[in-house]
Amino acid sequence: CKKIKEITQLEGYQNTIMSVNLSVVQIIDEGFLSMVDRVLEETGVNTNNLEFEVTESVFISSLETVTMILKKIRQKGIRVALDDFGTGYSSLNYLQILPITTLKIDKSFVDGIGKNESSGRIIGSLISMIHQLGMDVVAEGVEQEEQKDYLLENTCDFIQGYLWSEPLTENEIDTLCMENN
Repeated sequence: CKKIKEITQLEGYQNTIMSVNLSVVQIIDEGFLSMVDRVLEETGVNTNNLEFEVTESVFISSLETVTMILKKIRQKGIRVALDDFGTGYSSLNYLQILPITTLKIDKSFVDGIGKNESSGRIIGSLISMIHQLGMDVVAEGVEQEEQKDYLLENTCDFIQGYLWSEPLTENEIDTLCMENN
């Protein structure tokens, strides 16, 4: 939270979103929400720049409890992403019940772009459906220009993968921000 505040408020990248992966153990911990409140207060981060990522497996253990906690997170202004969509139990019902703002399409679908027609059609349909539900779409694992072009043609909101950058350390992020100022 300190780093995203620094990037967005001090270095001027206001539209940057930092995603934090959460496990079911963290979410159902009794002190989780109070810890989130404490960190938000201590850092003063703008919650519009923060997103929590969960996988479908998080909901299997306790759908009702996790949904309630995620709703409270959304009330704080924090975005919630459903990560790796399409790899697990993928129930479209989740998209109706869960308070998610972003759906992340798994790399396994992206890999099929240009290789088999069905992957492209599935991704195009998913993007359209997710947009109709009022959510953003992130495509994970984009490594080729052909994939990027297809996703942009199908109005994918965000593209993540080695085509843009490999994962960066905090020092590498700082260097990149300084170079772009």
